[in-house]
Amino acid sequence: HTFKKDKYDIICLQETYLMKSDLPLIEKEWPFGVHISEGSKKSKGLLTLFNKKIDFSSCVIKYSSQRCLMSIVLFNNQHFTIANVYAPCISTEKAGFFDLITNVMKENISNEIQKP
Repeated sequence: HTFKKDKYDIICLQETYLMKSDLPLIEKEWPFGVHISEGSKKSKGLLTLFNKKIDFSSCVIKYSSQRCLMSIVLFNNQHFTIANVYAPCISTEKAGFFDLITNVMKENISNEIQKP
């Protein structure tokens, strides 16, 4: 409950081991708004928590995998892209992972810019 006390606007957590079935418990503890990317009971998983100052009704998940959760949020009448990223620990997997994430970000951000 430290996050509530410290009044952060957005919190990105990695390696959460959360499953979609955990969502009701998370929403009970953090009722303001959450985006979850399912991992497994033993690895991966991402959680993005939004404070009540964020207009959660306009928040959308633009991309989700076990290692990247990209959300578009409305804050102070401006849209922001939040990328919650958990890179692989194995060095041989990192280059390909960052190439993929760079392309995903470019594609999703350029799509947002092109909207009228």
